[in-house]
Amino acid sequence: KDTSLIFCDCEAPVSIHDRFRALGAATAAARQFGLTGSIMVEGTSPALGGALRIASELKLRAIEIEPGTSDVFAATVTLATAALTPLINRAAALLRRTGLRDKAAVGMATALFERTIQEYGHSGKQSWVWHVRAPEAEQIEAEVAAVAEPFRPLFRQLILAGFEDFEKHPEVALQLRGTAPAR
Repeated sequence: KDTSLIFCDCEAPVSIHDRFRALGAATAAARQFGLTGSIMVEGTSPALGGALRIASELKLRAIEIEPGTSDVFAATVTLATAALTPLINRAAALLRRTGLRDKAAVGMATALFERTIQEYGHSGKQSWVWHVRAPEAEQIEAEVAAVAEPFRPLFRQLILAGFEDFEKHPEVALQLRGTAPAR
């Protein structure tokens, strides 16, 4: 007889799924992840079908991911939520350092992040502010220097991540790393 086990709204590590699969059970997971009306679903048949039916009965949009990738999905949710919030807070703090009042600083930081997100949703990689035109390394260095420790190294790494992810302006990235050839 087919045995299915569906983990609902809990964090069941891949090792737990593997253990039940080794015993002959099909496993699936279904859990909310922060987007109203959506649920993440992953697993193997026939348990996956059961999880999809649960989502349908609850009138939820099922976001089906490959089996064994729930940690990657969870990391994505963390990056887009818990890891992003401190960046928004840091941007607001920098704006407060320029003399803006708290409410104005928070509003402007929020608006900047929202605009960036909307532009990325519309144009993807091409929305990156330096997609076409390379920035001046000296200006970026001045901005990095303006950021207080201990955030400064992370700020530099976030900037460098853009050059790496989008494979643009390697000469600027080399300068920012301090590895550019002498002129």
